[in-house]
Amino acid sequence: MALIQQEVTKERWVEIPEPVRDVYRLWRPTPLYRARRLEKALRTPAKIFYKYEGVSRRAAQAEHRGGPGLLQPAEGVKRLATETGAGQWGSALAFAGQLLGIDVKIYMVRVSYDQKPTAAT
Repeated sequence: MALIQQEVTKERWVEIPEPVRDVYRLWRPTPLYRARRLEKALRTPAKIFYKYEGVSRRAAQAEHRGGPGLLQPAEGVKRLATETGAGQWGSALAFAGQLLGIDVKIYMVRVSYDQKPTAAT
């Protein structure tokens, strides 16, 4: 119910629960860098910054989205099953499950390993 309430709330801000923030503190915040050479190449007066996510154990965007998995113990969930394509989502939820004692089963979707590499990939 907590996830559903979060999804349908009319509140502008939803506070991240403390257990989730505790887990995010394990590798957050990631460094923020200024892209001075890119600014120079673009000849822009704008200041351009980027986050280096290489310090994260897994793909950082998946870890952020994996946060909902971290909320499940509050609802009494003991097991969670999900699919993953390239693996980042599954890795993030497996990590969350390990930290919170949730049994996580990950299924790799067939399209991820059946595709033949192309010049674009």
